[in-house]
Amino acid sequence: MRDVTRSIDGSYYATKRRSKGWILRKLLSLLDHSLRSIAISLIGGYQYHLSPRKGYSCAHRVVHGGDSCSEYVKNALADKSLFEATLLARRRFKACSIAYVSSKDQVVKFKIPTIGPNGCADPEMIGACCAILGIAKMCSGKRS
Repeated sequence: MRDVTRSIDGSYYATKRRSKGWILRKLLSLLDHSLRSIAISLIGGYQYHLSPRKGYSCAHRVVHGGDSCSEYVKNALADKSLFEATLLARRRFKACSIAYVSSKDQVVKFKIPTIGPNGCADPEMIGACCAILGIAKMCSGKRS
């Protein structure tokens, strides 16, 4: 862009000539801002109305701490362009998926206790259970 000097009533001022694509850039900027505002509003609605009712928390927040995925994406949309925020969101959702799988592996699965002979709950502990109850002969299968 080059400076052009014009004279109005004997005074001089400088203006910059606009490039040919300035209208397109302005429209794209307006569209980017509008879409980011809509996305931030939708995420806010999700956080207020749906998230408290679903009954579980973001796996990434549970494993790593910090913001939930929705809060992270909301902040990214406020600070970055729509394109950059989309890339960050995809990266965060992938990390959340990995955190979910790793947290699922760490959880000890609840084992329904089975009832063994003479009321002993854990079949692996039948010997100890029977020894405590003083009925070792009955637990070993020998009847007296």
